Amino acid sequence: MVLARTDDDAIGFYRATGFQISDSTSDPRWSARRRYLCVLPHLPLLRHPLTDDGPVEWIHGEPAPAPVLVHPPSASWPQDFAALAERIGQALGPRALAIEHLGSTSVPGLPAKPVIDVVLSVADPESEADYVDALIAAGFIFRLRESGWYGHRLFVAGPGEQAANIHIFAIGSPETSRMRLFRDWLTTHETDREAYARIKLASAALINESGGGMGLVMDYNRDKEPFIRELYQRILRNDSSEA
Repeated sequence: MVLARTDDDAIGFYRATGFQISDSTSDPRWSARRRYLCVLPHLPLLRHPLTDDGPVEWIHGEPAPAPVLVHPPSASWPQDFAALAERIGQALGPRALAIEHLGSTSVPGLPAKPVIDVVLSVADPESEADYVDALIAAGFIFRLRESGWYGHRLFVAGPGEQAANIHIFAIGSPETSRMRLFRDWLTTHETDREAYARIKLASAALINESGGGMGLVMDYNRDKEPFIRELYQRILRNDSSEA
């Protein structure tokens, strides 16, 4: 993975050479300039990802079963993300190297659980002193560590707030690049978007039915996995042919 941060003077070069472009927080050295995070993915790392079935350290206990509800797409989800991104940015300042809306609620027209998935890129997720206390002070709840899966940490929104997952990865994480590709593909490929919507609705119904109206999101995600794995294979083959 090749990483760079730049401003408007050079962003055209990075776009033209195939980098993924994300908004980044301002740099104190050039506070008036809009900044970007640029990532050139290394395809073997995307094609052969680490699995997320390793040890999980739950904080405040493991999740309890609950109804798995998939809602029609909402026009409010982009605004919900923008409000979350502003809170996170205010809490962390330049330590938040990128704050991105990924996951199903980031795809226009896609049904989803009404939970905003935010991906926060930091210098090193293992350096929790850089962000944990600040996010807790901003009202977020620390839920889990998955050090063996790209150093992943997860925070969630507090009670009574718009439901949200804040996934924390290192800058340039292959998993973040995979999520960007998935979002962008579904945004521009209607047939796959509609197929994924059917899978999501069927998986939620199956999990709820087998659990008497309740289920675990982990089981819902596992039921969708064959479709997601096959779609990633096609996305990455297409990416290779266009490179």
